[in-house]
Amino acid sequence: APYKHASDPGAAEKQVNPLAGNMSADVLTAGRKSYDIYCTVCHGATGAGDGSVAEKMAVKPRNLINPEAKAYSDGRIYHAITAGKGVMGAYG
Repeated sequence: APYKHASDPGAAEKQVNPLAGNMSADVLTAGRKSYDIYCTVCHGATGAGDGSVAEKMAVKPRNLINPEAKAYSDGRIYHAITAGKGVMGAYG
């Protein structure tokens, strides 16, 4: 189904993560696999924004482990990944 909040970040931020709190091995493995494929090259293995291409980028990737980013709602993170944010393209 098409992402219904692509043009409404406010509504997107209120989305509920259906996997919140699920720390099963399957969920963690799937999450790590997706992060390694799509995110590590810019955000780095730990999320510090120090991926292999980060130093070559005019606008540096967000540090995902700083307190501000850690406070983002799941909906805000999902929206940024799905619809894109700043210079980061959409992965939806």
